[in-house]
Amino acid sequence: MKKIIYTLFVLIFFSCSIENKKNSLEEEKIFGKAKSIREISYVAHDKFGKVSKGEIKGDILHQDFLKKFNNNGNNIETIIYSSDGSLYEKYINKFDEKGNEIEKNIYDSNNILKWKYLIKFDDKGNMTEKNYYNSDGNLNSKETNKYDDKGNKIEENYYGIEQISGSESFSTRWTFKHNDQNKSTEWYYHIPGNEPLLNYIYKYDDNGNQIEWSGYNLGIPNFKTYANYDINGNLLELKSYETNERLISHEYHKYQFDKNENWIQRIDYVDEVPKFIIQREIEYYN
Repeated sequence: MKKIIYTLFVLIFFSCSIENKKNSLEEEKIFGKAKSIREISYVAHDKFGKVSKGEIKGDILHQDFLKKFNNNGNNIETIIYSSDGSLYEKYINKFDEKGNEIEKNIYDSNNILKWKYLIKFDDKGNMTEKNYYNSDGNLNSKETNKYDDKGNKIEENYYGIEQISGSESFSTRWTFKHNDQNKSTEWYYHIPGNEPLLNYIYKYDDNGNQIEWSGYNLGIPNFKTYANYDINGNLLELKSYETNERLISHEYHKYQFDKNENWIQRIDYVDEVPKFIIQREIEYYN
């Protein structure tokens, strides 16, 4: 269970960058002008030291999906598939002329709209508000953000129905601190009427990759994770430890690359055992 918790935290951390604005391909560290990315995860089988593909099977970290990108490198559609190849979920994204994502529509397995996000930006391109609507078109929750004069996000507030109606100031809140390179170095999680419940401390290498992060619960150290990367910023290894330096999880990846130096196959190992083989097919614009 602890391995799952730490892995989920890594997923959240890597998918919630609050640094300088990039298009979708840059966020995913894709080189070249990709038109689509198809990714399929297989269970890995190790027989006499040879790793081979088993059945298609995903989890929250290994989804079977197709992503489509426009000429500006932004993700305009994502289709997520079930292990049998049927539609599981679909995302349609809309962008303004500045490349800001202003709308996200989420459809279920029957291709019926179940969520819509409407997003607002200030004149500096900072995302200031996100409103979440359910399938009936009713406002369900919202998010608001604040920034410093350098454009760094310093506060992120979430409001549920009760907060939107005015009975409480906020539901949950994240606050952030940054270093001189405008990298987020400290995250704090708040609930109303309490000191920060959780906080995370981050360190970076000279290329801006997160190489170390520590988690705290009510100020008490909880875990520490170290990461290594290749020259293009692909994650090679993660090691997570408890506060007594006991190793919780050791994960690492092996890659194969195409001519654009984008990976097209990745084998995920956990504690020296191959768990998944992920295959990618990348289509490029001419």
